[in-house]
Amino acid sequence: ESNLQNIVLYKNLFVDNSLFTDIYMACGHRLLPGGVLQLPTNYSNIIENAKLYHENNITFNPLVTGCNNVSILRDLVYYPDRVDKFVDMLYDDAIFYNYNGYNFDFEYSDFNETDSIKFTELLKKLSIKINSAWGFNRTISTDIGSTEYPNVVLDRINKTNIMAINMDTY
Repeated sequence: ESNLQNIVLYKNLFVDNSLFTDIYMACGHRLLPGGVLQLPTNYSNIIENAKLYHENNITFNPLVTGCNNVSILRDLVYYPDRVDKFVDMLYDDAIFYNYNGYNFDFEYSDFNETDSIKFTELLKKLSIKINSAWGFNRTISTDIGSTEYPNVVLDRINKTNIMAINMDTY
């Protein structure tokens, strides 16, 4: 009963008053060492939340977390076979659960230029794959610590469905 009350309260506060158009939520998608993607272990809340948000014209974008230092990201982006598997797994999950995109919560400033290029290539590959399947716009976003030291090459994401978000954005 309390869960139902929370949903009703949440719906009344945020959906009915149109305060949100997009939800970015940690669901269990996590980058592990070795370039391995861990998928959520329980999808019941994800299904319930996605349904609620979509019924109210709010996009649902799971976070991809776990990259708390650049070495974990390097374990992925410098290995094309790992990138392909990572992209395929996120794509399959997004198609099956009807996500509107993903947000990569990888904020830190020790990226070098090659790291940024490789991560940008991964995001572009995922964006192209997801958007070609649906035939309309799905957004891939990444949180950046600063525009001075971004984790993506900003001029390479112009005119794409990739969005860079920093603290000034929200």
